[in-house]
Amino acid sequence: MATCSNSDCTGSVNGSPAIAYQDGLAADVYVATRSGAGWATTGIATGPLLDGFSIGATTGHGGSPVLAWGALDPAGDPIGQLVVESP
Repeated sequence: MATCSNSDCTGSVNGSPAIAYQDGLAADVYVATRSGAGWATTGIATGPLLDGFSIGATTGHGGSPVLAWGALDPAGDPIGQLVVESP
């Protein structure tokens, strides 16, 4: 089960603690997973779109993580999009 706030979501991936969060400076989505004594960070949605608004997370079939968040694409119609990914 994941615990979420407006810009981050905590849970576990394969039994390891994990946090999905928005880099507020770049508006990109990252997942940090506990690895030994530190954290490993993976970019999930990086680039020119504004991603990571209201991140939510759960586990899908077989325990794989599923993330959902709002994205803004100023060139899109509509500009607001819902993104769902399984990293």
